[in-house]
Amino acid sequence: MKAQAKTTPSKYTGYLFTYFTGNSKEDEAIRFAISTDGYHFQALNNNQPVIASSAISSTGVCVIRIF
Repeated sequence: MKAQAKTTPSKYTGYLFTYFTGNSKEDEAIRFAISTDGYHFQALNNNQPVIASSAISSTGVCVIRIF
C-alpha cells in the first residue's frame, strides 16, 4: 500500500491583473484580466474598460491620489 500525501487546498485560486492599454486619457480606462498561474492572463469584460478614467480622475488614471 502506497502512502499518499495530503494536499491542502490553497485559499488563493488565481491572480487579478489591473491594467490600461495606452497613455492617452481615453486609453487609461481600467481593465481587468485573470490568471490561474500568474503568467497567462485572460482579459475580462471582452477587454473593455470596467472603470473609465473620467469616472475616477480628472488628470488620468496614472495620477490617482487616495487620501
